[in-house]
Amino acid sequence: MRSLGRDRSDRYKQDSQTARVDIGELLDQTHLPERLSQEIANAARRRAGQIISRVRKTNSPASTRTQEKRLYTVVAAFRTLDELKRCPQTVVNLREAHIEALVKYWREQKQFTLPTIKVYLSHLKWFLAVHHKEQIIKTELNGYFNTEEVVNHSTIAWADKSWTGAGVDTDQVISSIRAEDARVAAVLLFSWATGARIAEASAVNVLDAIEQWRRDLQIRLDRCTKNGLARSVTPDDVRFGVWMHHAIPLINRRTGSVIPDQYSLEGWLKHTYYILHKHGIKKEGEGALGVTAHGLRHEFLQKIIEEVTGLPAPVKFWVAGDSPVGQYDPELYQLARQTIVLAAGHFDARKANAYAGSATAKAARIKQRLERLHGQLTMTDG
Repeated sequence: MRSLGRDRSDRYKQDSQTARVDIGELLDQTHLPERLSQEIANAARRRAGQIISRVRKTNSPASTRTQEKRLYTVVAAFRTLDELKRCPQTVVNLREAHIEALVKYWREQKQFTLPTIKVYLSHLKWFLAVHHKEQIIKTELNGYFNTEEVVNHSTIAWADKSWTGAGVDTDQVISSIRAEDARVAAVLLFSWATGARIAEASAVNVLDAIEQWRRDLQIRLDRCTKNGLARSVTPDDVRFGVWMHHAIPLINRRTGSVIPDQYSLEGWLKHTYYILHKHGIKKEGEGALGVTAHGLRHEFLQKIIEEVTGLPAPVKFWVAGDSPVGQYDPELYQLARQTIVLAAGHFDARKANAYAGSATAKAARIKQRLERLHGQLTMTDG
């Protein structure tokens, strides 16, 4: 396996790299039309890092991981069109009908969720933007699905995805994992203490993080961040102290992280999720606890609402059958939302709703619509 030594430390700076995919080999395996294959290859080699997001506030190119995902999505999409006997010879001939056929296939045959489809459409939009054809992809999912289905998959959290919300004893689960793999347990502890994503928690330089915390009471996350965006977070002091105690003996002296030398980042993440699934950290299946590692991120971000406003996150009101509308001091609630977005490393303020739920009148109306729809379905079934 590849090492994560200092000679590869630049792999963490994904925003300055180009994709590592061998695009020629990938295209050779798919047997797409020659001109179309050349167009994909040219986009990969010349415009891989191009940004098309309207809300992104950094000039850095797309991360290596994003570049790779885009390329795989684009190639897979055209391969699907080929299997459907609808693949064009060139991107010039691609029409809205092709995109609609893809979306229908993803939803009906592959059973992909709407958020997944939205991500795939964004990847295709990058490729089409290179050829000035991005307008054939509709800007909203409403253009492909009925209103009720889109509302059901809104970015507002109606279910509490935190471990506490699922009744999981976090300390006990992490202790159980530590008995098998202390490094994976350390990654979970860091995520719980800072709201970091698992990749970020894995790659963080332990000694640097401790020094920053002691000096500023904050930690700068700049390794393996989404969109290459660095951010500073204020950790939970107690949980951070526990992480520090367990992480220091596990430091890889060459990289500063807890990832052992025998793993690449990709290999480490696969190993981590294997251990997590083994211990029930999954939504479904035998022994599932009904949570994911990402739930610790929800836990941290929801706590911000409580610390700033003095009230639980809105999603906890909804889950309990109550309404959070009118419960919060407007200024404190807005401050909490802004703090969540910054701590989570997002650009879009609406992302706060995905972690904490919404306490606005609009959210209440959406909830009421869903309840009315549920009532209508119940009456129909009766």
